[in-house]
Amino acid sequence: MKEFFRKYGKETIFAMIIIVCLGFFVNILAVGKDYSRGVEAQAVERAQFYSSEQVARVNADITLLKNEADFFAKKLSECVSEADEEQLIRSARAYYIPRNNKFVDLVVYADGKAYDSQLFPITSPDSEITAAGEKTGTILSPVFQYDGSIMAVAVSADVNALTIDRFAFVYDRAIISLDSLGKFDASAPEFVSKPEYVLLLKHDGRVIDSRSVTAVPEIGPEPLQNGFLKRTVTDQSVYDPLSAAVSAGVKYGAAATINGVKHVFTVTPTASDEARITILSAYRIESVYGVGYNTVETIWGSLIVFFALLAVLSLIVVIGRVRTNRKIFELAAFDQKLKCPTMMKFKRDISGVLSRNKTTQFASIIAKIRNFTYVNERYGEEIADALLVHAEKIYRNALLTGETYAYHEEGEFALLLHYKDRKALTARLEEIYRRVAAFDGIDPGEYKIVVSFNIYEIDRAAKETPTMIVDKTYVVRNWAADISGAVSYNYYSDLIKKGHARKAEIEGKMDAALRDSEFHLFYQPKFNIANKCVDGSEVLVRWFDPQIDKYRAPAEFLPVFEENGFIDKLDRFVFFKACENIAARVKARKVVYPVSVNVSRVTATRPDFLEYYARIKNKFGVKNGFVTLEFTESFAYENYEYLSETVAKLHEYGFNCSLDDFGTGYSSYNVLKVIDMDEIKLDKFFIGTGISAERDQMILESVIGVVKKMGVKVTQEGVETKADFERLAALGCDVIQGFYFAKPMKYADYCEFIDSTAE
Repeated sequence: MKEFFRKYGKETIFAMIIIVCLGFFVNILAVGKDYSRGVEAQAVERAQFYSSEQVARVNADITLLKNEADFFAKKLSECVSEADEEQLIRSARAYYIPRNNKFVDLVVYADGKAYDSQLFPITSPDSEITAAGEKTGTILSPVFQYDGSIMAVAVSADVNALTIDRFAFVYDRAIISLDSLGKFDASAPEFVSKPEYVLLLKHDGRVIDSRSVTAVPEIGPEPLQNGFLKRTVTDQSVYDPLSAAVSAGVKYGAAATINGVKHVFTVTPTASDEARITILSAYRIESVYGVGYNTVETIWGSLIVFFALLAVLSLIVVIGRVRTNRKIFELAAFDQKLKCPTMMKFKRDISGVLSRNKTTQFASIIAKIRNFTYVNERYGEEIADALLVHAEKIYRNALLTGETYAYHEEGEFALLLHYKDRKALTARLEEIYRRVAAFDGIDPGEYKIVVSFNIYEIDRAAKETPTMIVDKTYVVRNWAADISGAVSYNYYSDLIKKGHARKAEIEGKMDAALRDSEFHLFYQPKFNIANKCVDGSEVLVRWFDPQIDKYRAPAEFLPVFEENGFIDKLDRFVFFKACENIAARVKARKVVYPVSVNVSRVTATRPDFLEYYARIKNKFGVKNGFVTLEFTESFAYENYEYLSETVAKLHEYGFNCSLDDFGTGYSSYNVLKVIDMDEIKLDKFFIGTGISAERDQMILESVIGVVKKMGVKVTQEGVETKADFERLAALGCDVIQGFYFAKPMKYADYCEFIDSTAE
């Protein structure tokens, strides 16, 4: 027996393993059929849930269009003359076209005829436009061809006006699209992944819009159920009810095998009965059900892998360490998304390149796609990633022998290029930028790719290390001023050296300045328009530097403090002194007004932020609602979940909260949706001069109206003229702040100011 196992032991073990695995596999097959049916039913249910979310977003687009139509109908009804009607029509068209490139025309109906926004009769046979004049209520038309070329939709509404019976906004059909689904994809439940494709269909089954990870039918004249769908779904028992659901615009879900892969189809109509828009989605079944669908396949695959592992075990033992080391190097030296070098490899490459080319001049460059975060937010992660892939290819192909490159982060690439002189390098970079800007994933008429090249001309005589070279390149990036235009070239100049030195000087003085009371509180009063009285003040900080015998500009030191974290100490000092001053005036029985205090993102994210501010407030006995903490809109947008929870706790501790710089971000109203702010402070640009005074007025009126309907106090910053004050008063703004009422003043002067107003 011993000799048998010695001779046949390995084969016996393998045989036993195979027998056990086969028995297990047969059992899986026995229950697989019932299991698959249950999986398909659950997958269809989950896919329909996701599709209902898709439809909700399209319904929201449709509702928004109808609301705009109702609003304009109301405005028309308020006109007191035909001239007013005509002016409103022309103004509306001038407003919509720059705001929304999907806007096509504005049509009005009077005396049984249709007129365009120039008030010329429409003579072309646009049946949907003609029919819209005969409808009642606010409706969305099916997609139709407008003016012989444009595929459009029309939103029409009744008008109770002098001469106009009805009107219609005509939009490019792309106004109703699947663009809003990207954010839901990112926040969808874990069991849901992106569909293979999503199709937005008009009433006759033709495609209006599509999103996909695979090939889908192009937007065209062919009804989906007669062409693409019939070719794709070959199982007649599945195709017939699916096609019928598309034609009828009714809800339906089913599983079907496409090219050997099980998929789930869902048909979900929108709430627009007039337009009868339908969404058809297709998912891989494992993407909506999860890993459970592949349980049998996973087990079977595991058995195969197990047998394979037994066969190659010796090989793995021999080469395992080599592969592990190689993998570690690849992970560290190559970006896994772009498959290009990282900054670690870039520094190593710099060392090798400079050692091999001892007399050749080089320049280290950080090529930065400016506002890359905005591109990601506006167009979605897929487009942003495609832009990075495009840029990486351009930079890689632009390299000459002996040059190298790497990807850093957030749209930044590092380049090491041959350097003759600035003129030659700039000309070369100009050509590189032209190719990067030719990215076809974004319409250049809608948004232009902007790149800044931050350049350090390597000093070969200095014998700098790769780290020193890269650090100086980032000095250029960090200290170069924002230059308007599509491309900029920033060199490591004496100016940047001085800026770097100035930063070092500020950082060397800041602790002593705080200790020696060089930071002073300034108060800028605010004026309540309705009550015609002081509404409190904003507490500002100024730095009087005795070495230069003057106040430093806040823009000179505050960004430095935010970068190095010292701003937290300064914020706490300002808050402490503000509470101390309130307590002193209360004790002296002097008039006291509420104050607003700025809080940086550094301070707001400290673990003890809430505890410290609540403790100091209670220490000085400051009444609830007497201190407002101001947070910038940019911080709120980037940290809305955290700030939402923080604001809720601050309210419990008796603080009010304000959103500063409102309107400077990309999604201002989204912040107000999730964060319970007591006040918004409109940025100064709202009262600046735009394209037209009429448009400025319309935007300002809209913002103030919306915010006040939310029950939020509105404060306008930067008011400097009587005209601006009167305009804001007429629009219902609550509070103004600016030089028109009062400039920032020292605390002693502020006390004298409020004492005089109280008399």
